[in-house]
Amino acid sequence: CPRVAAQAFVKALCDIRGVPYEPHWAQQFSVAYDVYVAILQQVRTLVRKSLHRDSIDWRILNACPSCQTRVIGEKSLPVRMMVAIDGNNSLKRIARRDPPSEAGILGESREQNDPRDGGQDYFLTQKEVEEW
Repeated sequence: CPRVAAQAFVKALCDIRGVPYEPHWAQQFSVAYDVYVAILQQVRTLVRKSLHRDSIDWRILNACPSCQTRVIGEKSLPVRMMVAIDGNNSLKRIARRDPPSEAGILGESREQNDPRDGGQDYFLTQKEVEEW
């Protein structure tokens, strides 16, 4: 199964540099990008800590729901709130499976686990999700 996004990007870089594409470069790029994302997460964590924004509930306590907040004396906007009802999230809930067997038994799941960490201050950890 080709890694379309990374593979296409690496092929474009090879084309720009005028060198032939080699398949192992997509894997090397993927590893380098994962390291970059990990470093970026560490830097963000250190910045939040130095700004004293590292408590678990800091984001929710300092969020500004601009559509719902009304300031006394401020002129109302013509459109109070714009929302998308679904945001295409319903497609994420469909289980992807292999075709059923002749006996009618569901096929194996084709879902792939995502081991990445989205950050402790914005997303719940897998352990916290499993509690519910």
